[in-house]
Order: sequence, then C-alpha cells, then structure tokens
Amino acid sequence: MKSNDWYKKVLLKNAKEIVSDGTTYVILALVLLLWHFALGIKFEWQHIAPLSEPSVFVRAFYSAFTFCTLGLLLYVLRFYKVLHDIVVKAFGMWELYNLIKAGRITKATGLEVSPNAKALEMNLKGIFIKT
Repeated sequence: MKSNDWYKKVLLKNAKEIVSDGTTYVILALVLLLWHFALGIKFEWQHIAPLSEPSVFVRAFYSAFTFCTLGLLLYVLRFYKVLHDIVVKAFGMWELYNLIKAGRITKATGLEVSPNAKALEMNLKGIFIKT
C-alpha cells in the first residue's frame, strides 16, 4: 500500500468494530421507531424560528454597510488582485498539469501558456515545491 492510502489500512484494521457499531445503531434506531409507532406518536414537521426575520430595510442597510466598509477596504488594498494571482498561479498550474498528464494538450502547449513554465516543467518531472 502507498503511504497516502493510510485510511484504507485503518478502515480494514477496524472493520469489525465499525460494522458492529453501525449495526448496533441501526437496530437501536429501528427499535425506537417501532416503539413510537406502537405508542401511536405521529411525526410532524415543525417550524422553529428563534429569531424573527429582519425587515427588508434592515437587510438592505446591512448589505450596503458591509459593501461600503469591508468591500471598499478590500478594494483599496487590491485584494482582488491577490486572489486572482493565487487562483491563477495555484489552480491554473494544476489544471495545466492535469491536462498534460491526461494527454488532452501537449507538453509544449502547456509550457507555452503557463504563467510559470519552469515550475510546470518541474511538476511534470515529479518535483513539487510548496510555496
């Protein structure tokens, strides 16, 4: 087994205990269900609302307030650029890597469109560096 298949090893080791515990809980649930049925207790959906819903004005106010404070702060800090860089550099590379490994695009095409061709080439050789 590979080292990343540790969960399979644990599940196989504890399989008997997992099955017996699951069976116990299913039997207990069936007993309770039959007991409620025998007593004639019917299940009814209930609507529980511990807090009342705010008015449309309050919702609009808080939405505008959040947009004008937190949204403006994140825009001024250019947070959207940081998120774009993270997504493009992290997920874009993995998408190219997966496409090349699946044979859907050629290695040359992937290296050409990659934002970081050297890192992609290292990944294709099996070298993964966490940044």
